[in-house]
This record gives sequence, structure tokens and C-alpha cells, in this order.
Amino acid sequence: MAPLTVWVLAGCLLGVTSAQSTEDNVFWYREAEGELEEALNNEPNRNQAKNIIVFIGDGMGIPTITAARIYKGQQQGKNGEEGHLYFEKFPHVALSKTYNPDRQVPDSAGTATAYWCGYKGNYETLGVDARVSAGQCTASRVKRNSRPCLMEWAQEAGKDTGQSLWAVGGHCGHHCEHKRSAKTPSAHRNWECDEKLGERGRDCVDIARQLVENAPGKLAKVIFGGGRQNMIANLNNTRFAPENPSACKRQDGRDLTQDWLSEKRSAGLSAKFVATTEELRSVNLSQTDHIMGLFGNSHTPYEDLRDKTLGGTPSLVEMTETAIKLLSKNEKGFFLAVEGGRIDHAHHDTKARRSLSETLQFEEAVKRAHQLTSHQDTLIVVTADHSHVMTIQGYPVRGKDILGASEKSRDDGMPYTTLFYSNGPNWNVSWNGSHVVRGDLNGVDTTAWEYTQPSGLKFKEETHGGEDVAIYATGPWSHLFHGVHEQSYIPHVISHAARIGPRADCKALKSDQACAFSSAGPPTRLQAAPLALLLLLVSWMVRPH
Repeated sequence: MAPLTVWVLAGCLLGVTSAQSTEDNVFWYREAEGELEEALNNEPNRNQAKNIIVFIGDGMGIPTITAARIYKGQQQGKNGEEGHLYFEKFPHVALSKTYNPDRQVPDSAGTATAYWCGYKGNYETLGVDARVSAGQCTASRVKRNSRPCLMEWAQEAGKDTGQSLWAVGGHCGHHCEHKRSAKTPSAHRNWECDEKLGERGRDCVDIARQLVENAPGKLAKVIFGGGRQNMIANLNNTRFAPENPSACKRQDGRDLTQDWLSEKRSAGLSAKFVATTEELRSVNLSQTDHIMGLFGNSHTPYEDLRDKTLGGTPSLVEMTETAIKLLSKNEKGFFLAVEGGRIDHAHHDTKARRSLSETLQFEEAVKRAHQLTSHQDTLIVVTADHSHVMTIQGYPVRGKDILGASEKSRDDGMPYTTLFYSNGPNWNVSWNGSHVVRGDLNGVDTTAWEYTQPSGLKFKEETHGGEDVAIYATGPWSHLFHGVHEQSYIPHVISHAARIGPRADCKALKSDQACAFSSAGPPTRLQAAPLALLLLLVSWMVRPH
């Protein structure tokens, strides 16, 4: 080939590359065609789920996911908008309606009841239905006001169970297993330890005791999180001193971690209690039946503040990996709940960078779980309990620092942040007699870890948001997440996929055929007889005569 021809062809190729780098119509067509091919090649997986892993990003609303996606890309030197979080590539996506029966914008307690138990509960209640209001201890003990939840369903099916929480192990609202682990569900999310029970809760059992004394909590093979003060009385007299003055403190003199160990060992089981990364890594998982890891007196630390030495706290990723390795020993499979609890806490403080960092740590845990399991037999669901009131505002140029200040306002000539909260502690405005004056962001490092984003209303603590949250799913029967669902729909899909709980008696269907059962559960023989008669009658009526 002549040299001139080579140079002409090279120039054409460079021209194509240059054109595509500007994201012209060819670029977007190829992008769309590739995504369409993936969708067309995606076949529903109708295998029975052996393993179930549910990831809850506490407060991880869609604005948080979008901002975290951009933040991740910008950390890698890219514009950011074009990227994705690992779980955003899962084949099935839906939306979840998060409201409580008595609140338009929910709390983390009632939502936990929905996504763990399959029915909705009122604001500040745990594991009980809408017949129980917050603080009604007696009503919470009425059997008909609650039902078994996912962890119980899995245990009844012979699966091993566990939970890995990046917050307080028994923190209100973070896991229905903690609230439903006793025969008396908790009527209030704040009853984390006996100190908080008060007069209203004196006939109820605190959440920490439920976790170690009653099924399903005491049957869990893995319990990771924080909350040592909820479990251990007189903490200042232990290696975990000093106490956190703002956290619940046990008053009954008990060390529930030692009670837990004693109960396991008396049953002939191998159990380990750990409190540091080094202790966690020293556990021989092949010779261990149960493991409890409490890595903070109150909550576990934020990822950017975490002590990463051996004497510090393991990451959520390491907790998740350890849990999966231990639970995978059961040939019947496992159920694992993983929560990124501190996404929510950083949002309440309007510290956006910290919340986005926590979201990326959560993403890494999802990625590791997906790598350690098989798509063929493991259902992974990623969702949130609720959203927050953070928004992405203005018209920032492509690639603008998501944590930075955008262009100046045309009204007052001052810069404003791209991320903004509709309410929160940083309400920095004043009246100069003629107009409202905002705080000047010139010279302010809005990317700092401790920086609090501006807010529109003055609140001591930012609130939750009431919009729908996303559900991302992969694995057996994940295609049943397909539209806009009530949050309480989530465990029913899991029940169907794994044949546990309400759908334990369903045959291993290879189609999307429904299993008929009443609202009280699968029909009994007495219920099934008239149902069969009715079906015969209907079929006779529609026959041609």
C-alpha cells in the first residue's frame, strides 16, 4: 500500500476517533445499540434461589446514587456523569414506594418492617403492622399484629442466616431481624437497650436482648455491626472504654455478648466474639459455627474516619466477604442482610461528601458479594429504605465537581453548590432591610469532609425524602422486580424465588405461573377443597354448551 494511502486512512481513522470523542450521533447510536443488545440477550432466570443477599443503602435515594456515580467518576479523573455504580448494571430495576401507613415521608423503622417482613408498619414501630402505633407495648405483643420475617423464613427452610451492618448492630430501623428476633416485636425504634424502655416499654424486651435470647436473632450465624453499649453494661470497666455519652447504655448489669457465647458453647457450638480487624481475620471460619463482631460502642465509624490498622475496624466489604464465606458452608444455602447505615447519618448532617463516600463503600460490598456467588443460584437485591432531601441543582457544566460551587446566581451574583438540601443545619441567610442575603461561598472549600451543604429551611437535622427509591436485582426470579411496587412487595419476590416463607410449598415452577394462596398464607386442605370446587364450577360455566 502506498505511503500516502496509509496516511489518508490513518487520518480518516483519527477523524472518526475525534468525532466520537465529542459524543456525536454515532457515539450515542453505538451506546444505545450495545445496551439494547444486552437487554435482548437477557433471559429470565427461573432457577430456585439457593442464596439470598439483600443490600440496604440506608437513605440511598436516587439523587444520592446519581451524585455518587458522578463522584466516583471524578475520583477517577473522568467527567463522572457517563459512569455507573456496579449494581446499576444489574439487569432488573424497579421503584419502591416507601411511605408508612401513617406518614407520607417514612422513617427507617416502618420501612424496615416492609422490606423484611412483607407488610407495612407505622412510623417508629418495628416488625408490627398498622394496628400498632409507636410506643404501644401491649399491642405489639398481640400475636395477630405481626408475622414472621425473611430471616425466620430462611431459617425454617434450613438455611444459615446473617447480617452485616455498617451502623449499630441493634440500631432502630436498621434490620427487622433485630426487632423481630423476639416473640414480642418492638413497639418503638428507640428501645435499643433497657435504658430506653421507660414506663411505656417496661413490659417489652429491648432490641439487644431480643437479638441474643430469641429466634431468629440467636440462630443467626453471623452478626456484624456496632452497638457494644447496647449489649455490654458498665462499658467503662472494659477494654472498650470510654462510653459514648449519646448512645443507649445497658442498665441491667449484663454482658449480652458473654451470654451469647455461653449459650452457643453450652449447645456444643463453636462461637467467636470479635471487636477488631485482627480478631476477625484470626477466626478459622471452617471451624466456626457462629460469629459476632461488634466494631463500635455506638455506630461503626465513617469510612473516611475508620481506623484501618489491624487494631481498628474492618470495612463493610471485609465484613460482607467474611459473612458469605462462613454462611456458604451450608449446602441448603443462606440469607444475608447487608446495610450501609451511615449513608443516612451523613445526609442527616448534610455532609454530602461523606454520604457519597459511604455509598461507594456500600457499592464495593455489593461488587464483592456478586463476585463471590453465582448468578445461577444467588438472588441479590439492592435497594434503600427511603431517600433524603438532597438535590442536584442549577445548570453546572459537564464534568463540574459534584462537590463544588456552580456558576454564580444571576440574581445575587454569588456562587452556589451543586448539591443542596431543602432542609438542614446550614441555613445561612439573612435580611439586610431590602433583600435576602446568602452566605458567601467564595474561598470556602465545599469539598471538605466536614463541610455541610447549604439548606433551604433551618432544621437541626436534615429529614428524609418521600420519593420512591430504586430496586436493583440480579439472579433467580429477579425479573419479578419490574415496575413501581409497594416496598412490602420485596420479601414476597424473595419468598417466591427461594421457596421460603409464604411460598415455601410452591412447586419449583419454570414459568411465571402464580401460586394461589390466601392472605393468611398457603391454603390448608380445608381451604383448598372449596377453592378447587369453585374452580371446577367456573370452568364448567365457561365451557361451550
